[in-house]
Amino acid sequence: FLRAGRFALLTTTAASGGPQSTMVSYDWNGTDLVVSLRDTAVKWTNLLRQPRIAITVVDDQKYLSVYGQAEAVTADPERYELTRRLQNSLSPDHAAMLEKDFEKGLDAAHRVVVRLVPTRAAGRC
Repeated sequence: FLRAGRFALLTTTAASGGPQSTMVSYDWNGTDLVVSLRDTAVKWTNLLRQPRIAITVVDDQKYLSVYGQAEAVTADPERYELTRRLQNSLSPDHAAMLEKDFEKGLDAAHRVVVRLVPTRAAGRC
């Protein structure tokens, strides 16, 4: 189910303590999910403060939410490799957006990666 999807809701804990959900692209390799974000995004600030996150994939009336601790990947070569992995799983239009960030440089583009190794999952798939 996770391999078939490309978009998910990333839920972090807002500064107020409530949930904050954002649509993101992701890649699942059978072990972990990776998401590329800008370090200027509120969701990045949220997960640095509180690393427990949920990622929910929805397909019609089927869904799966995976939970765990976010791992922030901010340094190369790992950040570069994980961003390429994500890019290779995307549609050509979305992959092109990441390619522009590679050309600019991941630091200059403020790109960081979140890796989630799920500790729990729940849903209806």
